[in-house]
Amino acid sequence: MKKIGILGSTGSIGTQTLSVIDQLPGKFDVIYDSIGGQSTVDSLSFIKWKGIILIMGFASGDIPAPPLNKILLKGCSLVGVFWGPFAKGNDDFNLECIKKINHLYDTNLIKIAKPELFLINQFKEALLKIKNRKSIGKLCLYTNSYMENLPIRQQINLNLGKNISKSER
Repeated sequence: MKKIGILGSTGSIGTQTLSVIDQLPGKFDVIYDSIGGQSTVDSLSFIKWKGIILIMGFASGDIPAPPLNKILLKGCSLVGVFWGPFAKGNDDFNLECIKKINHLYDTNLIKIAKPELFLINQFKEALLKIKNRKSIGKLCLYTNSYMENLPIRQQINLNLGKNISKSER
């Protein structure tokens, strides 16, 4: 079984990705990197001999310049994946990926983080969480009219922390 490391804003690991990878024994066969910057350079320490690092983006804002000697010594490959055009021309691949992700979810090998919800007038708080790298998963803004149109059971299931009465909306 191949070990895969995910560096990116997937919600599953967040900004502690490298410390989590550091705690896991062994090296990784494949690393999916959407962060870029120093994370890409650091990932060269965690890749197995002849491993693959998939470069998917630069969320950190920094385009890395990894030392080529490390790539040579690891015998690894860095592969750029320009996802948009690739996905557009490979419908079967996307469907196959979704099936595999569903299988991982069904067998409890991955978890999906619930979104953290903020009323629209709390947008500054939501943006600060993103800026300070305190968010995990998705942050969603909602309006009062959205909540008014949901059955009370769905409002509670949205994990708002409390049952909001109409007078509090």
